[in-house]
Amino acid sequence: MDQKFEKANKQSEDFFAASIKGSGNNIHKMVGYSEYSHLKRFEEMLKLGDFTDKSLLDVGCGPAAFYKFLKSKQIFPEYHGIDISQEMIQVAKELNSDISENFLLHDIVKEDIHKTYDYLICIGILNLDFGGTTNIEMTKVLIQQLFKHAKIGFAISMTSNLSNKPTSGTYYYDSSEIIKFVSELTNNFILSHSYLANDFTLFCYKHQN
Repeated sequence: MDQKFEKANKQSEDFFAASIKGSGNNIHKMVGYSEYSHLKRFEEMLKLGDFTDKSLLDVGCGPAAFYKFLKSKQIFPEYHGIDISQEMIQVAKELNSDISENFLLHDIVKEDIHKTYDYLICIGILNLDFGGTTNIEMTKVLIQQLFKHAKIGFAISMTSNLSNKPTSGTYYYDSSEIIKFVSELTNNFILSHSYLANDFTLFCYKHQN
């Protein structure tokens, strides 16, 4: 793996280890979000499609807060989660003992998962500012992997450069740059930038228009 990617992964692991420690067992704070903003992102992910009885991979699942959200909505997919943080995977297993075997320590940017899923979701896993062009380079690899392993489609959210209150340490993406890249993979996608001022989600589908 590119040394820049390895450095970024270490930065992420350190950030989330500190977040877990200071979270007070709050599953939203564990990944650096407020409950409000996290739930807004979850609500947006539901627009990808009908998850019921579909295979769903949560990439960068953290403590699997999205799984708990789905259960609260009476939505029951075949849920799986992967994360690069061993601590997060352990927390996810402990908090979700009913599907503990469905969590895997894995870096999808680094290597294939050798399996496809109906849907994949990815909620802001590369929002930390890694410096230089690392964020964009990693995001492009990530999107390629999401597309490759989706049977129906995937959704990815990221922080937007249209934010009117940017904070240091966060990378803000230009949605037009991301769309340009995605359009090389599929012409069937939707951009949503209406649910939070500092965030956007791309819904991308394998079926070409």
